[in-house]
Amino acid sequence: MPFLKVENLSLKLENKSILREISFTLDKGETLLIAGRNGSGKSILLKALKGLEKSKGDICLDGEILTKTKDRMRSFSIVFQDTELQIVGTTLYRDVLFGLENLEMDNIEARANEALKEFGLYKIKDRNPDELSGGEKRKLSIASLMATEPKILLMDEPFANLDWPSSKTLIKAIERLKEKKVTIIIVSHEADRILSLTDRTLILKNGEKIWEGASKDSLDELRKNDIYIPENSRFEDLKWL
Repeated sequence: MPFLKVENLSLKLENKSILREISFTLDKGETLLIAGRNGSGKSILLKALKGLEKSKGDICLDGEILTKTKDRMRSFSIVFQDTELQIVGTTLYRDVLFGLENLEMDNIEARANEALKEFGLYKIKDRNPDELSGGEKRKLSIASLMATEPKILLMDEPFANLDWPSSKTLIKAIERLKEKKVTIIIVSHEADRILSLTDRTLILKNGEKIWEGASKDSLDELRKNDIYIPENSRFEDLKWL
């Protein structure tokens, strides 16, 4: 049985069909890239999974159908493109504590410190988040979510507006999550940056799934759909570090 099963997920906004019967499965610890041109429905698919947009269809997680919005909200954690909107604490430590307190989890101080250590932020835990670089802010957002032990992590355009050092920082953070067998779904139009870190790829066009398969087999399909992959490159070549 797959860890995540999405079946016939559809969504309309103002009577306009935005997503049409999207289906896919993921095993625990797999990473999925959702690719497609602008307006293909990538980001709204993440919102539908999270429960931020009302959709039709079934989402089954670890053998349980998530029928209630609150169940989706608890099961999926999302890192938005603009991570500054998610940072609420006056220090890095207080920001991680915020989510733990809201969920009334136990041992919150230890959980917060462990998350900050995991992402290399513990030594600066008393700094104001406003002083961080773009990559560090994204790491803080991930650390705050991972401290709450989400079942699936969603990431929307994680490399948007990041410089090269910040991109390297983020790639290393994703690599650590994969080592811990965290299930991750990433939306990105920069497939060349992230593809080698993913196990599976799903391509959207006009709100429909037009291809899904192993990421190592996706290069020709990505190019065919005008998603940039360096010419003549192989999957093994797409290593940024």
